[in-house]
Amino acid sequence: MSRQNLQMTLLGGMVQISSHSRDYYRETWGFDPVRDWINHKDDTCAFEELFPLLSDPGLYNAYVKIGARVSFNKSLELSNNEIIFRCPVDSYKYPRFRESSVKCVHTVISAGSEDVCEACEDVTALHKIIRSQQRKSLRTGMTLPPWEHFVALKSFVSAIAEFGIANLLRDANDVEEKVGGSLPFGFNSRMQIQVIRAIIRVAPSAGSALLRDYLLELVEKAPRNWVESRLPYLSKSLHCDILMLEKIIKNV
Repeated sequence: MSRQNLQMTLLGGMVQISSHSRDYYRETWGFDPVRDWINHKDDTCAFEELFPLLSDPGLYNAYVKIGARVSFNKSLELSNNEIIFRCPVDSYKYPRFRESSVKCVHTVISAGSEDVCEACEDVTALHKIIRSQQRKSLRTGMTLPPWEHFVALKSFVSAIAEFGIANLLRDANDVEEKVGGSLPFGFNSRMQIQVIRAIIRVAPSAGSALLRDYLLELVEKAPRNWVESRLPYLSKSLHCDILMLEKIIKNV
């Protein structure tokens, strides 16, 4: 897809981006929806940004990075929301990195404009407007342009990078001890497995160390017989040898 054609769509098509909006995205979110996209594959484009995993020394030292990617077609229809993991490889072949991803679903609960929010005098008035928009959305459906999905995903991924994947996995196991039994953000049990599997694909040694710590944490928090009963599921989900998993928990 040519850059000129997509820019014409963004600037003069059905979904237009004003100079004011472009300034907002540049100043608040650090990217320009009209300029900062890349050609992806299969006639699609993408917004993408990578973050170093500074809070995960093992992954950082293995040069693993986490990223947000939102891909879309020439009609600005959303294709995928993905958390990506990328690691360089010592090779002269193309591409010179391994990549794996976890697909995400961005659930939209309201699609109010920035101007509407700014016009509200207090929180009560804002809540009334949001509830009204939600009722309308249930009737007519609701869509967002790709750059709004990217804003949400980029914010989520940058928080993961800052907090640390190992810390998120650990806190997910401690969730019942938290006030209210929930966390501001994190991974559910299915996503925990998907993230570990994606990391093992791009950095086997660092990913296996993360898996080991994850299992050791489980053994400390849950009855051993329960953990052992889950090993076949973990082995299948992670595409790894069940004997290796048994060896890890046996040494606890």
